[in-house]
Amino acid sequence: MSLEKERFRQWLEDTRREEFEGRILTGEVVSFRDELLDGDISAVANALARTTTLTAVTFQENQLGSDKTKLIADALQSNANSILQALDLSQNDIGNEGVMHLADAISHPNCCKLRTLNLCHNRIGRRGAMHLAQALRRSTSQLQVLHLGANRIRAKGAGYLARAISHSGCKLKDLKLYSNAIGSDGVKHLANALRYSGCKLQRIGFSDNNIGEDGIKHLANVLHHSNCKLKTLDLSSNDIGAD
Repeated sequence: MSLEKERFRQWLEDTRREEFEGRILTGEVVSFRDELLDGDISAVANALARTTTLTAVTFQENQLGSDKTKLIADALQSNANSILQALDLSQNDIGNEGVMHLADAISHPNCCKLRTLNLCHNRIGRRGAMHLAQALRRSTSQLQVLHLGANRIRAKGAGYLARAISHSGCKLKDLKLYSNAIGSDGVKHLANALRYSGCKLQRIGFSDNNIGEDGIKHLANVLHHSNCKLKTLDLSSNDIGAD
């Protein structure tokens, strides 16, 4: 590649990253869906660490992985003036390690405005669910909506989340868990959490989770409990009989 072509390529990259930084630093609601290249993440993270206007940002389908997710999580924690309320990181192959970094972020005092987190389709297993559950129990976490659909948390991961939502410090009101193979055992864990007075959950999604009659019966019994605040329940695409 000639020197002139190299300079032009570098100019294009610099212009692109300046444009991305500008969108974060001046915008309120910004989407980077399937748009970022490897070299863009540092510029985006740098802007996230400085923005005072951004309230919602989408990074869906950017294959961030755990390392680039850490850059975003670190940036969020470093911004004491952040007013970010909604973060979409769905379909990014984050994995358990990436979730560990995000868990630190959502319970950090500088992220106290964050209310909604979308982590669907990210290969998150029970260990990742454990990290999230620990963060949700901390008083500094203000998260109210958590989407974890199409991950791999299974019954064990559901148990970790159940212990979190039963805790009085957890602010979660909406939990989406579709396609996580939690089964009847996972439903039992979460249903039992609904009995606790400190549980604030109002909406929960259990679709496509291999839930059988045993799990449904257990859940039905809990719905009549005086402490249960649930208003919306999705049980579609499960092994539930017609009787």
